[in-house]
Amino acid sequence: MFCRAQQFVVLATAFDEQATSTNSLHVYLNETGTLIYKENRNIEADERIFPFHNGLGRIRSADKFGYMNCKGEIVIPVEYEKAEDFHEGLAAVRIKGKWGYINTKNEIVIKPIYDLVRKFSNGLAVFGKGGNYGYLNAKGREIIKAQFDRASHFINNKAWVLLHGHWGCINTRGLYIIKPDYNDSQDFSEGYCWVKKDGLWGMIDTTDTYRILPSDRNGLIYAHNVTFKTFGNFKNGLLISKANGKVGYCDTTFKKRIPSKFDDASDFKNGYAKVKTEGKWGIIDITARYIMLPKYADINYLDNNFFAVKDENGNWGMIDINEKKIIPCSYKAVIDIDNTND
Repeated sequence: MFCRAQQFVVLATAFDEQATSTNSLHVYLNETGTLIYKENRNIEADERIFPFHNGLGRIRSADKFGYMNCKGEIVIPVEYEKAEDFHEGLAAVRIKGKWGYINTKNEIVIKPIYDLVRKFSNGLAVFGKGGNYGYLNAKGREIIKAQFDRASHFINNKAWVLLHGHWGCINTRGLYIIKPDYNDSQDFSEGYCWVKKDGLWGMIDTTDTYRILPSDRNGLIYAHNVTFKTFGNFKNGLLISKANGKVGYCDTTFKKRIPSKFDDASDFKNGYAKVKTEGKWGIIDITARYIMLPKYADINYLDNNFFAVKDENGNWGMIDINEKKIIPCSYKAVIDIDNTND
């Protein structure tokens, strides 16, 4: 979590020395490692550590939720039954069992009348009413009526919706741009999307044309998480592919750009990807040049050229792109820096 306005980096521990199996101390630090906020949390109740969005981060106390700023100051009282992150200046909150939205001044801008709501994206948010789902705008007007069995948030003005057991993709006017013909789908990424039909996954483009035919053996269908079918996506024009048990990357013409020579790899993010060789992780750029040699137990690109790194003892810290140590490896968990002002 990176709060751009205040130039703060925010991290969190999973456990401190006094922690038990069910209690933990979660702390937020600035970029020098100075404590700005801490709270004890019950892992069994909720083990999430909340990121910052629009300069505010959720906090929880005694089963109520509020928000703090990047200085650790509570700016929205801890008074809501449930709360979600801010997106596009609004956050969903639950009051007396119903969901509505507040702005960053803690003003209710959409009354809490909904069974379920999601974050705002592309000016619209999912709402649930009577077991069906639709979309409303930032003024609370229901732009797309509640008619779907399930609905995802908009990304680049496209959202996948489920109706009568089939997924299709709509635009912000509620019109289908991809007919509801799929058993499952994932979000579009750089103009491409994984879809499932008749039990097999393939990839389509925005014209609903298959770029990768449905298959269960294609090396381009490389799953990060087989159970949940989280496939690689095009990022920075590159897609993870697999050959002979090794992982590399192809471009949007599906020609190999980076040879399959790694044991594991991530999607690219802002020009960087993490790769695994002989049990160690490093960072490469889109030319396959090592930015950081594979020597870490694990490593994650955060944002603003910061990286979370895990040492051989299982502890996490943070370094910059030059591998200068910013925060020592003394934490049991480090959450992603969130730099968004959406």
